[in-house]
Amino acid sequence: RYVLSQAKVMIGFRLHSNIIATSNYTPSLNYYYVDKGRAYFDQIKQSQNCFPIEALLEKDFMVTFQENFSRLYANSSQTRLDLEREITALRKALISAMSDL
Repeated sequence: RYVLSQAKVMIGFRLHSNIIATSNYTPSLNYYYVDKGRAYFDQIKQSQNCFPIEALLEKDFMVTFQENFSRLYANSSQTRLDLEREITALRKALISAMSDL
């Protein structure tokens, strides 16, 4: 968690690596192979940073990847704030749901 929390940007192909990074408010690009990855990034309002793994097979992948990475890196400070807001809201909702049991 510490290493990922210090990263400027994280690129993940596995859901749990992205959860660890984003739970530390690290801006992340997610290449998902099952819809759980997409659903998680939708939930934390980061769907603009989430792509199907098949994107790696596209002819213009490197150009698109570089554009997405550059955009995320340039906006990393705001993305960290956005992640903090959304992750905090999810944590509060989970605590509330668990206390209702």
